Amino acid sequence: MEIISYEGPDIKLVKLLSMRFPKMSYACMQKLLRLKDVKINGQRVHENVVVRSGDEIYVYATQDMIDGVSLKPVVVFEDDNIIVCDKPVGIEVESEKYNDLTLSVNNYLKAKGQMASAVHRIDRGTRGLVVFAKNKESYNELLDAFKRRTIDKFYLAMVVGRPRYEEEHLYAYLYKNPLTSTVKISDDPLPNYEPIETKYRVVERLEGKTLLEVELITGKTHQIRAHLAHVGLPLVGDGKYGTNSVNKQFEADSQALIAYKICFRFKPGSHLAYLNNSTIELKNAKL
Repeated sequence: MEIISYEGPDIKLVKLLSMRFPKMSYACMQKLLRLKDVKINGQRVHENVVVRSGDEIYVYATQDMIDGVSLKPVVVFEDDNIIVCDKPVGIEVESEKYNDLTLSVNNYLKAKGQMASAVHRIDRGTRGLVVFAKNKESYNELLDAFKRRTIDKFYLAMVVGRPRYEEEHLYAYLYKNPLTSTVKISDDPLPNYEPIETKYRVVERLEGKTLLEVELITGKTHQIRAHLAHVGLPLVGDGKYGTNSVNKQFEADSQALIAYKICFRFKPGSHLAYLNNSTIELKNAKL
């Protein structure tokens, strides 16, 4: 446990933690809040609240978290050519920050004398499967397969509302604003907008929300989140494309989205052809 007796101007809790513990990852800070392992003036908190001068903060963090020791990756599949890991919420696949999934995977592989590179990305706020290549040949073939859309990616998404159809193939156009890190969706082609495709099928209809299986046909930034919101089905817990009041109603503090299944299809004679028609799936994927 660490105790911070704060003196200074008002500051957000996460910013204070990042200043006090510069090696601690953002994911660890979010975990501390999620588990209510931070107390301010004797009261447990689970949100990024404002800290004021005179406040006393108790942080129940392990030394590994404080020192920024890389998290051990959850390996779902591994062979001599690829490794597939279950990325937790709050960690980026690859970034300039200390604690990302790529660093975690390579620390794990170091003992085997191996290294790996990610061949695709999922959002920091999304849990799920990420594929890494252990050698150049596998990396190039995986990139080619993703480009040709012969690797099928499936997600579980909990959305607000009730879809009109049991399944639907959605088409639209997406524009990414590099200044705001957000995207816009249009039903009509516009300058600088790229075509997107998203499929969904209803898995379960619940009170006020629906569990969908989503197949990502094109893979643009925030595509699932923005595309579903565009048709009136925002993700539960999505603070960027959803509605905060609804998220509070469902007590959701992170987007309800899991990349839970990947199916491989490679060219005949491919270095990775032995993976053809195989499926890697998270067995414990729940929202």
